[in-house]
Amino acid sequence: IIPHGLMQALSSNIDDRTLHELYSWPFAEAIRAGVGAVMIAYNDVNGSACSQNSMLINGILKDEFGFQGIVGFPPSPLFTYYRAN
Repeated sequence: IIPHGLMQALSSNIDDRTLHELYSWPFAEAIRAGVGAVMIAYNDVNGSACSQNSMLINGILKDEFGFQGIVGFPPSPLFTYYRAN
């Protein structure tokens, strides 16, 4: 169990090539298979919360992979999103 507040301190810092070659292909395959929804992660990617990361949600997921389904937010990132806006 991760202590409360520690999730905000965790960031997966990765370059674009690693993101595409190692981490994003399972999502691309799921989208090609017709998945209707994906859930945003709790952690940060490159210093930006996944729930607020336009590059991941709009740039890769929607534009590059063509995903048109539902993007779900777990309670913690949703709370963070509303708190930040």
